[in-house]
Amino acid sequence: MLKDIVLSIEDGAITTAKLADGAVTANKMGAAEDGSEEGMVPVANADGTITYKKVGVDGIDAKDLTAADYDEDPALDKSTIEVVTGGEKAVLVETSLRVKEESITTGHIQNGTIKPEDIAEAGANQVLVTGDNKKPVWKDAKKVAPQFFYMPAVIFDTSKQGTATRDLYQEYVNQFTGGKVGAGNETYPISHGPAGTTPVQYAGGIVGSAGAPDDIVVFENDELYYYVTYYDETVFENLSITEEGKLTYTVKAGATPSSYMNIVFVIK
Repeated sequence: MLKDIVLSIEDGAITTAKLADGAVTANKMGAAEDGSEEGMVPVANADGTITYKKVGVDGIDAKDLTAADYDEDPALDKSTIEVVTGGEKAVLVETSLRVKEESITTGHIQNGTIKPEDIAEAGANQVLVTGDNKKPVWKDAKKVAPQFFYMPAVIFDTSKQGTATRDLYQEYVNQFTGGKVGAGNETYPISHGPAGTTPVQYAGGIVGSAGAPDDIVVFENDELYYYVTYYDETVFENLSITEEGKLTYTVKAGATPSSYMNIVFVIK
């Protein structure tokens, strides 16, 4: 400089372009001259000017907080939560909430919360019991206990030597239903043996006490395991049982005219 010079920045001369990024810190900002109060924020107006305002839903583009899958029609409503109050213009972006699938654990459920009406419907007279996988399953109440029972008595005709097969399950059903499901009875064979023997026919049906149902409730074929727990080894040999309860056996030569076995049905 060739002489003393005084420089000053002209009022209004500092534009946005002249400000370095991050140059305006909190202590550089002074109080507004338009009656601002504590808690107000600077808001840009449509003409580019700045006004200090209190933040509220009327001053911003607020969005609603909603329940996902909600429908005003109860028949179509699939929401899993309910926005009770304050949902309108509650968030800055549109937001919906739902309970995450498989997220509610035992720890989240208050004791005594689950009521009978909360449990899914099952068949009539069924109860919840744990299965082989330790998870509850519905079963007929009449089939829950005991865990095993003896097959009704049948006759083994051992007067002839040879191999035979008899349907243990069907003979159990015959005796529990009188040979016919429902009212009435039908004749069915009560004895069985190898070829050359003559089955003894039974027509006596099932006799119940006064007021008892026509039949005794039976299990389905695949609900049982079948066991022979005793047989006369001097009379029988080569025993085997299928999954369906069909017993194959051989009567030895010279066996006594009749014999018996202990047959047990185990509930799966």
